[in-house]
Amino acid sequence: MSALRIGLLGGTFDPVHLGHIHIAKQVSRAAQLDEVWLLPNKVPPHKPVPIATSEQRLRMLELALEQQTRLSICDIELSLPSPSYTVNTLEALSQTHPEHEFHFIIGMDSVLSLPSWCRWQDVVKFAKIIGCARPGWHDPIPAEIQHLVDNQVVQIVDIDPIEMSSSQVRKMLANGDNTCQQLSPTVANYIKQHQLYRNPA
Repeated sequence: MSALRIGLLGGTFDPVHLGHIHIAKQVSRAAQLDEVWLLPNKVPPHKPVPIATSEQRLRMLELALEQQTRLSICDIELSLPSPSYTVNTLEALSQTHPEHEFHFIIGMDSVLSLPSWCRWQDVVKFAKIIGCARPGWHDPIPAEIQHLVDNQVVQIVDIDPIEMSSSQVRKMLANGDNTCQQLSPTVANYIKQHQLYRNPA
């Protein structure tokens, strides 16, 4: 297999919504990536346990990406020990796909906190970092991070995100809104069929 520039967009995707797809496409164009792999987390160390099961979150991702090109699912993290530390996932990917160049996609707040990550020096060995800057973002960049930018380890791209989060989507669904405009119709139907994210009676 030829070497590809692969973007990695991690998340719980609980549920996956159109904002995730929008960011993946924008970053793919801005950073000239060949593909973007959506990487469902198992149990992120900094977030609550997902409401939907791993199997349900994977199925929703499959449905959301049915009509998408150059967007794929990578479920490697679901088979790794918990919690889901980024460095472990990237190390596993670099071992299973040594031919590819990986670019880990995160927000600028996460870029600035990179030195606090578990084994962060290894993170940037296994993958380059793409920081997504929202409109109007102009926070100062610490020297440690600026050094990574100057050495093309961190790339900053401007994005225009859809202002929506999975927690907002879950709240809408819990309130009975099964026609949430931020979900693909197939994902919305799956959620309705499986009665996910509903408030207990």
